[in-house]
Amino acid sequence: MEPDSNDFKASLDIQYDMLLQKQQHIQRVLATVERVRAIVKDNGTIDSQLILLMIHSIQHEGELKQLLSGRLPDAFIQSLFLSELSSEEQIQVEHETTLVMYDLFAMFKQGLPPEDPIVQERALSLKLIFDQRLGQPLEELGMSETGRTFAELDLGFQNIFEPNFKNYLFEVLRRLILRENG
Repeated sequence: MEPDSNDFKASLDIQYDMLLQKQQHIQRVLATVERVRAIVKDNGTIDSQLILLMIHSIQHEGELKQLLSGRLPDAFIQSLFLSELSSEEQIQVEHETTLVMYDLFAMFKQGLPPEDPIVQERALSLKLIFDQRLGQPLEELGMSETGRTFAELDLGFQNIFEPNFKNYLFEVLRRLILRENG
């Protein structure tokens, strides 16, 4: 009977550890959903692809920081993840960014060309958010070693949006920057 008793205790310990891991996982999922809810509050509808992008990016923030660490300056990583801001301020910036991205995604789906004045107006809003968030104009970042390194990294977001949206967004921002600097 003694060996069975030890096996049972070991099995019980393993089950307990597994349940603790599941509990931690559920807590992380709940925290992610709470954060996404706070980001999209007061917005009537949000495209499901944008919500998936938010969930994906929140759940993989730690991994992404680790991927970027050592490849990009710490100050850039901190500004990218809004580390210097309070949780409330982070939610506000993420909320504003989400609204602009949603508008641009909707314009893309409607077939509005990148040079359309309405598209360019929203792109300017996005650019200003990025400029403030990164502490430098987006076009300066694009010409820097940090910007080139960042652009070359595979961050795993390619499959979340329609493949052409990423190209559309780059074209919209490229036209905006050319117009501003031209």
